[in-house]
Amino acid sequence: MSSESKRPQRRPLRVELLEQRELLAGDTYLVNFQNDEGTTPTGYLRDSGNLFGDRGGGYSYGWSSDHTDQGRERSVLADQRLDTLIHIEARQDWEFALANGAYEVTVAVGDPGNDHGLHTVNVEGVSFFSAVQDGAGPMFATAEVTVADGRLTLDSGAAANMATRIDFIHIVGIPSTPNAVPSAPNVTEPAFDGQEVNPADVHMEAVGYFDPDSDAHKSTDWEIWTTGGGAEPVWQTLGIEGVERLHTHLGDGIFINSHAGQIELNANTQYELRVRYRDDAGSVSSYASRLFQTGAASSTFALQLEDIPATPAPVWTSTLGTPIELPVGDSFLSPGDAIIAFDFDAGTDSESPNGEQAVDVLDGDPGTKYLNFGKLLTGFIVTPTSASAVKSLVLTTANDAAARDPASYVLYGTNDAISATPHGSGREQNWTEISSGALSLPDARQTIGAAVSFANDTVYSSYKLIFPTVKNEGAANSMQVADAQFFAQSGGAGPGVLSAGDAILPVQDIASTFTSDSAPGEEVDKAIDGDAGTKYINHGRERSGFIITPEVGATTISGFRMTTANDAPERDPSAWALYGTNEAIQSVDGGFGDGENWTLIDSGEINLPLERFTQGGDVAVDNTLGAFTSYRMVITEVRDVNAANSMQFSEVEFFGGETAGLPPKLSIEAGSTGSPFLQIEGSDLPGNLVTDFPEMANHATVRIVITAGDRPLSLTRSDLTIGDGAGGERTLFLPAVDLAAGERLDLWVSSAGGTYYGTEGQTTPDFSLLARSAELDIPFVSSQPGFVVEQVGEGYRLPVNIAFVPNPGPNPDDPLYFVTELYGSIQVVTRDGTKHEFATGLLDYNPQGPISGSGEQGLTGIAVQRDELDPEVYHLYVGMLWDNGSPAGGASHYPKVERIDSVAGGLSMDSRTVLLNMQPETQGQSHQISNVSIGPDGKLYVHVGDGFDASTAQDLNQFRGKILRMETDGSPATDNPFYNAGDGISPTDYVYAYGFRNPFGGAWRASDGKHYEVENGPSVDRFAQVNEGVNYGWDGSNASMQTFAIYNWAPSTAPVNITFVQPETFNGSQFPASFQDMAFIGESGPTYAAGPQANGKRVTQFELDANGDLVDGPNTLVEYVGVGRSSVVALAAGHDGLYFSELYEDTGEGGATGPGARIYRIRYVNQLAGDYDIDGDVDQDDYTVWRSTYGSNLLLAADGNGDGVVNAADYTVWRDNIGAALPAPSPAESPIAVATDSLAADQSEPAPDDSLLTNAVFAAFSPEATPQSSASSALDSLAANGGSDATGRDAQVQAIEGLARGRRPMRPAWTLELSPASETEQDATAADRDAAFAGLRRPTQSPLSPRR
Repeated sequence: MSSESKRPQRRPLRVELLEQRELLAGDTYLVNFQNDEGTTPTGYLRDSGNLFGDRGGGYSYGWSSDHTDQGRERSVLADQRLDTLIHIEARQDWEFALANGAYEVTVAVGDPGNDHGLHTVNVEGVSFFSAVQDGAGPMFATAEVTVADGRLTLDSGAAANMATRIDFIHIVGIPSTPNAVPSAPNVTEPAFDGQEVNPADVHMEAVGYFDPDSDAHKSTDWEIWTTGGGAEPVWQTLGIEGVERLHTHLGDGIFINSHAGQIELNANTQYELRVRYRDDAGSVSSYASRLFQTGAASSTFALQLEDIPATPAPVWTSTLGTPIELPVGDSFLSPGDAIIAFDFDAGTDSESPNGEQAVDVLDGDPGTKYLNFGKLLTGFIVTPTSASAVKSLVLTTANDAAARDPASYVLYGTNDAISATPHGSGREQNWTEISSGALSLPDARQTIGAAVSFANDTVYSSYKLIFPTVKNEGAANSMQVADAQFFAQSGGAGPGVLSAGDAILPVQDIASTFTSDSAPGEEVDKAIDGDAGTKYINHGRERSGFIITPEVGATTISGFRMTTANDAPERDPSAWALYGTNEAIQSVDGGFGDGENWTLIDSGEINLPLERFTQGGDVAVDNTLGAFTSYRMVITEVRDVNAANSMQFSEVEFFGGETAGLPPKLSIEAGSTGSPFLQIEGSDLPGNLVTDFPEMANHATVRIVITAGDRPLSLTRSDLTIGDGAGGERTLFLPAVDLAAGERLDLWVSSAGGTYYGTEGQTTPDFSLLARSAELDIPFVSSQPGFVVEQVGEGYRLPVNIAFVPNPGPNPDDPLYFVTELYGSIQVVTRDGTKHEFATGLLDYNPQGPISGSGEQGLTGIAVQRDELDPEVYHLYVGMLWDNGSPAGGASHYPKVERIDSVAGGLSMDSRTVLLNMQPETQGQSHQISNVSIGPDGKLYVHVGDGFDASTAQDLNQFRGKILRMETDGSPATDNPFYNAGDGISPTDYVYAYGFRNPFGGAWRASDGKHYEVENGPSVDRFAQVNEGVNYGWDGSNASMQTFAIYNWAPSTAPVNITFVQPETFNGSQFPASFQDMAFIGESGPTYAAGPQANGKRVTQFELDANGDLVDGPNTLVEYVGVGRSSVVALAAGHDGLYFSELYEDTGEGGATGPGARIYRIRYVNQLAGDYDIDGDVDQDDYTVWRSTYGSNLLLAADGNGDGVVNAADYTVWRDNIGAALPAPSPAESPIAVATDSLAADQSEPAPDDSLLTNAVFAAFSPEATPQSSASSALDSLAANGGSDATGRDAQVQAIEGLARGRRPMRPAWTLELSPASETEQDATAADRDAAFAGLRRPTQSPLSPRR
C-alpha cells in the first residue's frame, strides 16, 4: 500500500485480564510487534520488546534481550499490524509460554518504511523465511510446529543484526492426536443470502455447534471477504471466545487489506461472511458462508408538505441574517463612467496603544493613563452625561516619563452633535474657545495637579481639551495624562462633571490630510473595468469608497453586486451605506467625498464569499427616493478591521432603471406535479412579492426552483424559513446561486431542510448530490403536527434508560428523573433541569471493548420509587452485568439486580444492596439484563436476554431469555407461575414468562394492566404483550420471533424501549386526547451508523385495541435527520412530553463511547392558547397546571407565550383565552383543530406586569394565608409599587378573596361549560376576573395576542 494510504483508526488496547491459567490446545494467540506508543490492533496482544516475563492475563512472553528500542511505527500503512514492527537483534530469540503440543503458526515480516530487510525466521526449528529480501509488501508464512519445552521459540538464525523485521505472529493450537472436527456452523445473521445490511453495523451470528467427540466449543474465526475477481478478506476476528463465538460485530475485529483503516464496510457492495468453529482440542470445522449486501450508509428522507400558509410569512435571509431581496432592473454602470475614490477619515498623527486609550482619563484610577503618540496638539473630546458650564479642570500625572506631561491647554465647548472620528482632527463641529494657558503639573508621578480655573457661564453639551505642548518636547515621544476631571465651580470644588462611561474620543487638533490612497494599478477605476483580475484598493480602510456618475444619467438603483479581489479576505467590505445626489460633483479624487449634499438611500451588511475572484450575492437596495445622477458608496466596515490594512474588491455592479422582462423568482412546489406551494418574486417595490397558493389535497415532496429571469442572478448562501401548515416552521438551507439569464436551478429538499441538486425533468427526489446540508442544533424532527423536539440535557455518556420519579416533590431541587449510563453511572435531574451525578463506578470492571461489539454491556435498566416512610429517600432498582471477582477483571460477566438507596433529598447514593445475583449464568454484549420496572402489583419485573444462547430461553432452570418477577427485596414472587418452594429457590421460581431473545424494552399499559415488551431478533424484531407463564418461542430462528407478536419488524430496526402515553401516567404527558393509550417505541437502528437510516433512529407510535391487538402503526412521530451518529435509546413518558436519549454524542468526535450525548423532549405545543391541560377548552384546570409549574424552565405545558419558562405572562395567556374551545371536528377534520377567535377577555387589554401579577396571584392562592389577609397584603404591595391605587380597593379585595376561597382546596369556583345554560355564569366569572386584576394592568404595555 502506498504512503498515501488511509491511516488506521486508533483503538484502545483490548486485552482481557484473566486469572492465571493453563494454556490449552485450541487456544488462539495473536501477538503484534510494535513500539510501545503505538495502538495495538483489536484482539491482539502487544509486544513492545520487553524481556521474557509475565505480561498479565495468564500470558508470559518476550525477548532474550531488551528490544524496547527496536520497535517501530512507520505511519505508512493503514493496517496497524503491518505498519508496526520490531527489528530482531543478532543471535536473539523471542518466546511464548505454551502447553506442549502442536500449533499452527503464521508469521508476517516486512518494513513498509524501508526495502532493505533480509528476513530470516525460524519457529521451533522450522524455517519460515531464510534470507528473504523485502518485497513490494508484507510477506506471510504459515507452518505447523511442535512445542516440547513449554515455550514456543522464534529466532532469526544467523541473520545480521536488525536485518529481520517481524510484524506479527498468530499461534493456534491444533490436535496432537487424531480428533474429529466440529460440524460447520449454521449462519443465522445475516439471515439469508442477499440480505441487505447497514455497512456500519453488520450483525454476525452462527448457531448449531456440534462436535462428534463432545469437545467443547473453544472459539470461532469470523471473516468478511469481497466477492468476484480478486476476492480477499477485508475484516476478521480470529479465535474469538466468549459470547462473540456465537454473535459478533465489526467492532470485535479489524479491517485488513483493501479495507485497512476503515471502520465500516463499503456501501452498496456485496460481501461474503465466512465463519468456522474451533473445539477445545484445536480441530476446526469447515467454513460456513453467507452472501450479503450492504445498503446505503444512510438514508435521506424527502420533506413532504400539504400547505405553506401565508402566516407566518416566509423569512429569507443570508447566513449572516441579512434579508434576501431578489433584484430587478438592468446593470447601469460601464467602464467609462466618471468615478473617484474618497475616505471620510481625516489623517493625523494621533495614535494610542492598547490599554492606554482616551477612555482611561475617566476611570478615576491613577494607575491607568491616556497616551497619544501625536504628542503636540493632542487631547480629547468628551460629552458628559449632563450638559453644564465648566469653570475649572484638574489633571492627574501618569505613572512615568514626566517629559510627556501636558505643559499647556486649550479648552473648547460646543452644542453641536459630535460627528468626529477617533484620532481625527476633532474640527468637524463648531467649537468655542473657553480658556487656554500654561499648565504646571507636578513632577511626582500619579499625583493630582492644582485646579485650573477660568470664567465661563455658558452651558455646553461637549468639550474639547487640547494640549498644544508637553514639558520636554525633545525627550518625549508622546503626551500622557492619567486622569482628567471638569468642575462646574472654580477651584475644582463640588462634584465632578465627568464620569466613567461618558462618550470620549482621542483627537489631534491639526489640519487633516486625506487618507484615501490606492496602490499604482489598483485605483478606483478598476472597480468598473469588467475585469475580475484587477481590483480597487483603498488604504483608508473603513469609511472609504467611491463616487460614481453613470453615463446613462439619472437612474433609480434597486440593487448592487460586488466581486472579491485576489487576496486578503480580511479586506472585503462587510457593511455599506449608499447615498445619492443630483448636484454636479465637486469632490476631488482621493478626498473626503463631501463636496456635495448627499441623501442617504439605504445601508446594510454584505456577505461576500471567502473565495477569491468570486462574485457575491445580489444585495437589494431599499430605494424609496427615486433616481439620482450620482451615487456615493461608503464601505462602513471590512470583514476583519484588526487584520486588514485596507479595503478592496475587484468589481461592483449597480442594478436598476425600468424593469423589463421577467424578474427572478423562487418557487416552492410539489416535486411530482410542479404545483406551487409558494412563490417569491423580485419586485420594483421594497421587499419581494410573495404569493401563497391553496393547500394541496395530499402531502407532496418538496422541490425548489430558482429562475434568473432576464438577467443573471447571483445569491449568497441563504436560509428560507416557512410555515409547515401544521403549526410549526421549517428552515430550508439554500446554496449559493449563480445563474445566467434565463437559467433555472432545481433543488430537492430533505426532511431536515437540506437541499440537493436536481434537474428540470425529475418528478421524484434525487438525494445523490448535496447542495447544502441542513445546519441543525437538534438533529431530530417531528413528523406530526403540533409536536416539537427540544433539548433538555447534555453531557451524558451512553445514556441507556430514563426513569421518572412517579410522585416527584414540588421543589426546584427535587429529583424529577434518573438516567442510567451504560458504563456504570447514574445521573439525576431535578425539577429545575439541573443534572447531578447520583452515583458512579457502579461496575467492577471496565467495559472498554468496541462499539458495536463487546463494549455494549454494563448498567442498563432502572425503576424508581420513594420510600413510604421517608419520601426524601429514593430507592433505585437497577440491572447490570458484574464480574463479581470471578475473576476480577475477567471476561465473564454475570447479570444481577441491585437496590440503590439515596441520601435524603435523592441527589446522591447512600448504599447499594444486591437483590439477585444470577451467577454462574454469563452474559455479554447487548443480550444482557435490560429493562427493570415496577408493576401495578408492586413487584419488580426484570428483562434478561439469552446471552447469545437460544437454548437458555427454553430452559426454565435458567434466568436468561426470561422476564422475571420478584419482590422488591429480591425474593421470587410466590404466586409466580412456576414457583415451587419445595425444591428450594431456583431460577424457575422467578420466571414470569420465557422464550425471549433480547427483550430490551418494557412498559405497563394502564388500560389493561398488562406488561408489553420490545425485543431484538436476528433479523426480525418483536413487539408483544407479556402474559404470565407463556412461552414466547425463541429457538434461534427468525420464525420463532413471530410467536405472540403484536407486530414484527422485518428487517430489524432494533426497538429498544417502549412507553405508553396515558392519563394514569402524569396526566397523559400533555399529549392530546387522540394520542392517549398509545404505545411509543424507540427504534435505535444500526449501531453507530451515520446519518438518517431507513431502519431505525426514530420514535414510532402504535395504536392497540382493548385486547392489545394492533389497530394502527407503526407511524413515525420523530425521526433523525442529521448527519451524525445519534440514535434513539432511552424513552420514557414524562410530565410534559416524551423524553428520549441519544446513545452517542452526535458528531462522533469522541468516538462511540465519548461523553456529550443529549436528552430530548417531544412536547406537544397546543394550538389552543391557554389550554394547558390539552382537553380542548380553556378553563380553571388550565390555571391549575400553570400554578403547579410556575417558575419552571423544564415543565413547559403552561408556557403559553413560548419563552421557555412558565411565568406570569403565561397566566395572561390563560386569562385572555378563558372560555375558548376547539370547534367540534367534522368527519373530514383532524381532532386537533385550530382555535377560534372567540375569547372571553377583551384582547385590547394590556398584559399585567410579571412581578406584580405574580405577587397578587400567589398571595390570593397561597395555602398558608387566609383569603382576606392575602388579598389585602397583595394589594398593599401593589399600591406601594405603583401597581394599584385606592380606587375600587374594596371591590378588588373582595374579588381576590372570592378567587382564593374558590381555589382552596383547588376545587372549581366556577365552571366553564360552553353550553347556553352556563353563559350567565361564564359572564359573571369574566367580570370577577377583570375586577380582581383591574389594578394590576399597566397601560403602557402592548396587548398580548393569543397564540393559535
